[in-house]
Amino acid sequence: MVSRTAPVAEQMDAILNDKVFQVDLVNGTTAAANIAVTGIATGDKLVAVIGFDPDNATPANQVQNFTSEASITSAGNIQLSTTDTTGFDLLVIWMDITE
Repeated sequence: MVSRTAPVAEQMDAILNDKVFQVDLVNGTTAAANIAVTGIATGDKLVAVIGFDPDNATPANQVQNFTSEASITSAGNIQLSTTDTTGFDLLVIWMDITE
């Protein structure tokens, strides 16, 4: 049987206060171009990149998920590999797991 010890209160506080989901709303740009995301680091974990295109006349196309092609390319930057998101607002959600 496997047993484990529950984390102490101080450890939980550190997890909840410092290692939580981070969110930023940024402007889209051309494919394979840096998109500045304040505070993101190469060791962090991208959770989602969701694009909002309010100018699209088709409601089903106004919100798009770009997570599968997003990557953290350098400190403070992400890129989308193939999609031009000029005119989109991008909601970037990540886990800040770097120290």
